[in-house]
Amino acid sequence: MTETWRPLKPIRKHWGHLTVNLHRDGIKRPYYIHRLVLEAFVGPQPPGMLCCHWDGNPANNNIDNLRWDTPKANGADTIRHGRRKFGEQAGSKLKEAEVLEVRRLFAEGVSMTKLGASFGVSQPMISYIVKGLAWRHLLPDFDPMNPI
Repeated sequence: MTETWRPLKPIRKHWGHLTVNLHRDGIKRPYYIHRLVLEAFVGPQPPGMLCCHWDGNPANNNIDNLRWDTPKANGADTIRHGRRKFGEQAGSKLKEAEVLEVRRLFAEGVSMTKLGASFGVSQPMISYIVKGLAWRHLLPDFDPMNPI
């Protein structure tokens, strides 16, 4: 059977990444362009690595803008590029001043249940806040380039 050549038309996906559909034996399969470029010019994806964009523009698939890197480094990139939001910027119910007040009151002995009722959030959310699992960016030792 003779294959019919089809022009590649990029399709913009979530977060702006571009894909193309490749066809073989009547089966269409989407591929991310950034991944195709890295595999063609750098080599196969190493285990545990992701395709990362230096400039944060997911549509910029120039080989100079791409690299294989760890998920942690990719997460740090999203912060460096301003694509990851924290706390109020992410639409949280609480404001930064309230979170700091929750931590202060808890340190003074107020129960998590009472704090949750006072601030209109669940007791588990209060627990996450006081343990530093939520609103971690307000902790003194928070490093935005290494948020994990």
